[in-house]
Amino acid sequence: MVDISSLSPNPRVRIYAKLEGQNPGGSVKDRAAKWMIEDAEHRG
Repeated sequence: MVDISSLSPNPRVRIYAKLEGQNPGGSVKDRAAKWMIEDAEHRG
């Protein structure tokens, strides 16, 4: 999680973002791309 509260004009607001690429399993896009590559390799 990353604090991105500086994006809010209200100093009392706390905003956090999740970095998908930092997940142990990669991001959703990484997993989909891995499946597509493996499928293409399997099909030849």
